[in-house]
Amino acid sequence: MSFAKIVSAGLRVCGFAACLMAVGYARPAAAANLLLSPGFEAGIDGSPNAGTGDVATAGTTPWNSWNNWAPPNYTGFYTASFAHGGTQAGKTYSGPNCGIYQTVNITGGDTYTASAFFLNATSDPLGGGAAQTEDIRLTWQDALGNAIGASVISPTLSGASPKDVWTQISLTAAAPAGASKVQVLAFMNNPNNAGGSMFVDDASLTDVTATPEPASLGLLSVAGVALLRRRRGA
Repeated sequence: MSFAKIVSAGLRVCGFAACLMAVGYARPAAAANLLLSPGFEAGIDGSPNAGTGDVATAGTTPWNSWNNWAPPNYTGFYTASFAHGGTQAGKTYSGPNCGIYQTVNITGGDTYTASAFFLNATSDPLGGGAAQTEDIRLTWQDALGNAIGASVISPTLSGASPKDVWTQISLTAAAPAGASKVQVLAFMNNPNNAGGSMFVDDASLTDVTATPEPASLGLLSVAGVALLRRRRGA
């Protein structure tokens, strides 16, 4: 091959590489929130009205709860005592461990971001300093509800965190292959039974998997065909 052809081939390869770099991977402009009643608001997706007092989540939809102590005294609630947005939030308290959760359908292999706002209220603060914490947990499940792989845990809010400030906690993780559901859990870890309440509001779960932009895919295809034809004609 002559020097001129070598240079020409190199330029063609560089041009193809430029096309590769031009391929964009974009998230949807506004990814849908997969959670029902993300703000715990009355009448949204069946959420009850807590305007006259806390309403237990046990046996309700779409949010449910669990607690190591016997319900209903230590279950989770819909509450109107605090809210980040709207007029209601989720609440649970006391017990060594407790949480409010919702299970939704997902696609195995996709990447998801879970987020929620948490409040450490002066009127019923987290106790135990840094030992008592709140976080978001994702537990991947198969179609039958069996856990797949390890749960993913977010950074935490603790008794040492500022009071009366809504703090957003988020995590991003890829669902393992074979997962078709995920349990999104707002978790309160209270190992020393130190009291206090967890308030959670404006939760979300979104599919943030990056996908090639259609226009970029077309550009890459055209560039690939052109380079292939040039090589065959060289």
